[in-house]
Amino acid sequence: MQVISHRGYKAKFPENTLLGFENAYKAGADAIETDVQVTKDGVMVINHDASTGRLYNKDLTIVDSTLEELKKLRTINGDQQILTLEELLHWLLEHRDTKLLLDVKPLLPKIAMVKIYTMMLRVSEDVSFWHEHVMCGLWSVDWVEYGVETGVLKHFDVVAITLSLDVARKFVDFFKELEDDNYNLLSISVHFVSTWTEQFRFEILPILKRERIQLFVWTVNNIIDVKYLNQYSVDPQMIGIVTDDPQEAKEVLVPAFKPLPTTEKKSDFVAFKAPKWTTKDGFRFHSYLIIYQFVTALLFSSWFRKEFVPGYSIASLMFMFLRSIHFI
Repeated sequence: MQVISHRGYKAKFPENTLLGFENAYKAGADAIETDVQVTKDGVMVINHDASTGRLYNKDLTIVDSTLEELKKLRTINGDQQILTLEELLHWLLEHRDTKLLLDVKPLLPKIAMVKIYTMMLRVSEDVSFWHEHVMCGLWSVDWVEYGVETGVLKHFDVVAITLSLDVARKFVDFFKELEDDNYNLLSISVHFVSTWTEQFRFEILPILKRERIQLFVWTVNNIIDVKYLNQYSVDPQMIGIVTDDPQEAKEVLVPAFKPLPTTEKKSDFVAFKAPKWTTKDGFRFHSYLIIYQFVTALLFSSWFRKEFVPGYSIASLMFMFLRSIHFI
C-alpha cells in the first residue's frame, strides 16, 4: 500500500509549506499531494484554499493578490511563508526518491496546466525527471482533453480525482478510447466513502482490476477505514491512501491492510459487510454513506450544473463550499 501525504504533512505541520514537505519526506511518504493556485500577477503558488485566512496571519484572496503581497504573510503556526510552485519544484529536484501529486482544481483556468509545464521546464529541462516524479491530478475529462490537445500531459501519469464514480468511469472510458500510449491514466482517486457503495464494488473495482489502474483513496486517517478496504480482493501495490499523517500511516494503517487474495471471481466484489446501525462504527458508516450519496446526486446532476449567472451554477457553489469545509 502506498502512502500519499496530504497537503505536505497536514496532521502535524502547517499544510502545503516547506516544513510540511520536509517532514512528510522524512516520514517516508511515497508521494506528497499538494494544491496549486494562481496569483493576480500570474504566479503559481501552493495553497489548498482560494484565500489565505485559515492558515496565514492575514486573509487575502490569492487571485486578487500579488506574489509580493502573499510572501509577506506567515502561517499562524510555524512562521512559514507561502510556497511558489517554482520553489516546490526545486525542492523536488533535491528529493528524488519521492513524488508529487499536483491537485489541479477545476475552478482554475485550464491554461494553468500550461503554466505548470512551463515552470517545470524553467526549473529543469530534464523532462523525463518530471514525467517520473510528478502526477497530474485532474477532476474533469475535459481537462484531459485540453492536456492532450496542447500536449502538456504527454508521458505524465494522470490521476483522476473525483467524488463521483460516474466521472471515474468517464476517465477510464476516455483513455481507453484514446488508444495512445503517450497518455496514461495511472489511478482513480476517490473519497473513502465511495468505496463503501455498491457501484464501487460491482462496477468500478472490477474495471480497475481488469485495466490495471491504481486506486487512491482520500482522506484515510482511521484504521477502521483501512479495515473496510480489507474486504476487497486487491493487489496491495495497486492501492494508495491519501492521509494527513504519513508516519502514523506507515506504522499503523499500512500494517492493518490485509486484503483478500487477488482473484477474478465475481464473489470477490460482493463480500463487503457493512457494520450495523446500532454500533458506533455503524452509525458513522451509514450516516457518511447517506451524506455522500446525497451530495454526489446533487453535485453531478445536469440541472444542478446549469449556470444561473455566467460562470456560476448551484453545483459550482456547492463545490466551493465543500472545498471551504475541506471535504474535497
